[in-house]
Amino acid sequence: MKNLSETTGRYYEAEDCVYFRNTLQSAFYKFHGATLVDIFVDDNMHFVFVFTKADHERLKLLWKNANIEKNNKGVSYG
Repeated sequence: MKNLSETTGRYYEAEDCVYFRNTLQSAFYKFHGATLVDIFVDDNMHFVFVFTKADHERLKLLWKNANIEKNNKGVSYG
């Protein structure tokens, strides 16, 4: 199903994307070069960040490793 981003004005395939409410993870992905496909507010008044599955595949292990490293230092980003 195609969705229209009110933020970017572009269409995207919903099934080709991942959806996060975690602002730290979303910022981490953006910092590491992921394209923010969309951002919207859900029914519970939470921001939802939309990234491509390709970016998610590229960054998920980096995110996990960053969390493990931060947890070993007593700080969590997840």
